[in-house]
Amino acid sequence: MLSLQNNLEVDQVFLPELKPGINLFIGPSGTGKTYALQAIISRTHQQYDNFFVISRTSDTLYQWERFFMGLGRKVAGFDEIPDQFIAWLEDKQDQRFKQGKRKLKLFIIFDDVLGSISKDKQVQMRNDDMFKYLCYNGRHLSIYCCICTQSYIGISPDQSQSAQTSFLWPVGSYSTLETYTFPRFLDCTQDQFPQMRNMTPTQRKRVWHNLFGSLRDYECIFRDKTANKYRLHKFLAKL
Repeated sequence: MLSLQNNLEVDQVFLPELKPGINLFIGPSGTGKTYALQAIISRTHQQYDNFFVISRTSDTLYQWERFFMGLGRKVAGFDEIPDQFIAWLEDKQDQRFKQGKRKLKLFIIFDDVLGSISKDKQVQMRNDDMFKYLCYNGRHLSIYCCICTQSYIGISPDQSQSAQTSFLWPVGSYSTLETYTFPRFLDCTQDQFPQMRNMTPTQRKRVWHNLFGSLRDYECIFRDKTANKYRLHKFLAKL
């Protein structure tokens, strides 16, 4: 357990639990986002029925395919959300409900994708709507949406607040972290650290910098949400 000034404590988590809905993995390229997600999947993949990857690049899709092959699992890769995907998903889950079976657990990875890349405006709007639908209805449809992105920039406040779990590798420009990350990722943890409510912004900033400075290479801050309250932990992935 890590003890900080003002008696703040952050414990170590060895296998974070992902939850239906939005799971965010945020950090610059090379900090360990993909490695951490693969470490979690390698230990928990048997509990999921289907895997999907949405990515802009064929190389990324190929790397994910090789990873899942190593687990003896199949993955469907796309550069956009397929047109009939939501209709297929809702029909599939509805059929299983009528048959008295549990819902399928679907695992969808959005690798550096926060929306549509289509140049067709109508296609773009449709795909962006599907992206939002999958993220915000994940708990109802038993979808585990894992969004890997390099920065909080581009993530809407609603997505941030709706995230069931978040992983942050606080590497890069501190001005960007202070502008986008601190307000969304850290200030919401004052239920865990009530003493921070009486701190000045400068004092809070010093505490967070101390926390970030204590992290080892590739280690991240893991935030989970239980009963609408957030809690911070540390996580260092190991395959």
